[in-house]
Amino acid sequence: MYIPKYFNINELTPPEVGSVIQMTGDEWAFSTLFDERLLITADFIRDKFGAMVANDWASGGSFRYRGFRPGGCDVGAAYSQHRFGRGLDLLPLNISVYEIREDILNYPDSPQYQFIGGLEMNIPWLHIDVRARKDGNILLFNP
Repeated sequence: MYIPKYFNINELTPPEVGSVIQMTGDEWAFSTLFDERLLITADFIRDKFGAMVANDWASGGSFRYRGFRPGGCDVGAAYSQHRFGRGLDLLPLNISVYEIREDILNYPDSPQYQFIGGLEMNIPWLHIDVRARKDGNILLFNP
């Protein structure tokens, strides 16, 4: 089981799952709701590029569905990687999202990016997911 170094459970889950997490604990949530490859990759990206915002609802912000999206959530596609704990949206604070995407595309098989299977383009935040790669390539897609 992987516990992220840079992200707490509130940053990766919406408030709706808070009561379950309170009963079961953060470790349960990380191990049950998320693919550990996503958590490892998020930490690598955060370590390399600095501060990132995912969900900020716990500190009064409006982001709540940038990590795990539970059933009944009407944000995103019905079968989004977020619903399976394999997708994450990050807003970098100290670098352009375009620079991060360029780095990922230049080094897709590096240890930092080896698990990324999907990368959303043409949006002002970084969407990564760890779906299986097709023919060894990262799927690039648009909103």
